[in-house]
Amino acid sequence: MNIGSISGVVATPFAGAYCASKAALDVATDSLRMELEPLGVRVITVQPGGIRSSFGQQAKDSVSLKTHSFYKPIEAGVLLHANESQSYAMPTEQFAQSVVHKVLSEDCPAVLRLGSLSLDLQIMRNSVFLWLWIIL
Repeated sequence: MNIGSISGVVATPFAGAYCASKAALDVATDSLRMELEPLGVRVITVQPGGIRSSFGQQAKDSVSLKTHSFYKPIEAGVLLHANESQSYAMPTEQFAQSVVHKVLSEDCPAVLRLGSLSLDLQIMRNSVFLWLWIIL
């Protein structure tokens, strides 16, 4: 089992490096799944959405735009949404229990999505609404 992120499937503005690293993990896990299936080894990717953590706050604390930045007018919106996944975040213990329960079940999917926005972001993928959600 590899823990990726819904951000590996749905890129979001101002998180390119994070999204790219999670996308790479997803692709590597897909390859591993195909390679190990003939040996009877099950490989699962977990793509969480919002899980209770300090991840967003740490990202927010590290952002500082210069006065002349093209993005300065939307800085407040970007910072506001840096921690947005925590608004409806799944508690960490609930996430862990859900993962263990699903992974140990016979009908566990190859890709497991849990946590806030894990399905919503996929629906909003490649949509102008995603940008509006980020900056408003």
